[in-house]
Amino acid sequence: MALALKLFPDAPQAKEARAWLDRIWAHMADYGDWMEWNYYPYGPIFLHGMLDIAEATSRIDTERELINTIGQRCLGFIHGGGVRGNPNCGAQVRKDLSQVYVDPWNVGYYNIETSSRDGNFWYRMAQHYRNPEYLWVAEQVALGGRPPNGKVPTEYQVAYNKRFAWFVKRGIEPKLPASSAKIGLLNALKHKVKERGYLNAGREPEKPFVAFFL
Repeated sequence: MALALKLFPDAPQAKEARAWLDRIWAHMADYGDWMEWNYYPYGPIFLHGMLDIAEATSRIDTERELINTIGQRCLGFIHGGGVRGNPNCGAQVRKDLSQVYVDPWNVGYYNIETSSRDGNFWYRMAQHYRNPEYLWVAEQVALGGRPPNGKVPTEYQVAYNKRFAWFVKRGIEPKLPASSAKIGLLNALKHKVKERGYLNAGREPEKPFVAFFL
């Protein structure tokens, strides 16, 4: 519905459609977060929907704090070790990465149904807010991230330059998010529900990263 409004803003049903989207947004905003604790498989579906509605209803800037608070919570699930898992869910890495390098827009690093969609969400977040930490996450999900020495195969670099050309053109480079041991919060703006315990000293590929569900 949000995409239809972006394409056909003057459609006869536009008023009703916007009212419907406003009710959906209010349902989330009134609580202050998304209440699904697992990331895969539902995370990328919901998060794209959040951005779709925000774009269609001009909330990208006015609801910046809420959107980024949810984005930061989901960013907390991701690290540079190449493993993707959360309570009750996980994701396997593709055994053959050649497909990823050939078509990094539609084939993601993780061998799951929503892999490319996940990378696209973080791409959109990085693009909207010019945020290099979101760009770092997008690279992890889309291509797997760089090893500790920073050296990647030529195919990887070519794929990165193609996949993230918008950022390369503007000189925006991925930035490793600051990270330390902490208690992660669901609904950090309002209810501050203690959700996860994080035991780590950073997100670098060679550093241990532990998160457990509270």
